[in-house]
Amino acid sequence: MLLTEPHSMVTFNGPFEEGSKIKMKLNHVGGEGSTPISWSASATNPNRLSIEPACGLLEYNEPKYVVITCHSFDFANEDIANDYLKFEWRNTTEKDTDYSCNTLSDGLFRRKLLHVLYNP
Repeated sequence: MLLTEPHSMVTFNGPFEEGSKIKMKLNHVGGEGSTPISWSASATNPNRLSIEPACGLLEYNEPKYVVITCHSFDFANEDIANDYLKFEWRNTTEKDTDYSCNTLSDGLFRRKLLHVLYNP
């Protein structure tokens, strides 16, 4: 299972004329002896939000950090109601050393959505 910190929402504080960044922790908490998970992340509004790195492999209990960037935008004139970060993951085998961001395109995977809040 993929655990994110923060767990359910991400908040950016204004002003939004300049971009800002926050760090998010990802952790695989599937249990000792679990196989790695492959994960990918995206935003519903990629012009406003980006995630770096956008994908990777995560070993059990070896956290990784991603940087969420909120690019500058006009807060008063933009529709921000449906901004979410989407994390998808699936179990992999120990043979998956050739990982690419396309790994999640096939097969069964899990998904987690985090709402993005903007505090003017």
